Amino acid sequence: MDRGRALREIRVARDVAEAFLTASSPLEVYRRALAAVTPQVGASFASVFLRDEDDPRLLRLVCAHNWPQSAARWLGEIRIMEGRGPTGRAVARNRAVEVADVFADASLEEWWEPARELGFASMIALPLAGRETPFGAVSFYFAADRRFPVEDRELLGVVAHQIALAAERASPTADGVDDAQ
Repeated sequence: MDRGRALREIRVARDVAEAFLTASSPLEVYRRALAAVTPQVGASFASVFLRDEDDPRLLRLVCAHNWPQSAARWLGEIRIMEGRGPTGRAVARNRAVEVADVFADASLEEWWEPARELGFASMIALPLAGRETPFGAVSFYFAADRRFPVEDRELLGVVAHQIALAAERASPTADGVDDAQ
């Protein structure tokens, strides 16, 4: 591993750990971690989706970092079906889903209009894996087409893993299941 990459991974791990240590809830962990990490990975904006408590097949947006103001009025309404779109697929498959060019993929045609409105051309979604199954995903959105080399995928994997661990430690019910039942 080259020195620059190692330093980036250390900074990311440090920033997520700091978010955990200074946060009072999983939501605050997400907010602080995304605020620190999004610029480090060169993303325009980022989000965390968790399983909806009323319908676990749906993912609801729980944290949005640097999203365009035009989306602010409907952020609380966003739901994604598990298995649909890159974020839904990341949760269903329990692995990263990357899209180098949203507009070049005909299978993502339903996402073209939101991508235009929000101003992104590429994205990567990574599962937030709990003790048994993913309880959500973190997604990073980029303004230009972007390929994700192995180093970037690994760094973003570290981000997702650290956020998931921090969220689980901040709340034993981070995956939406109360273990006391």
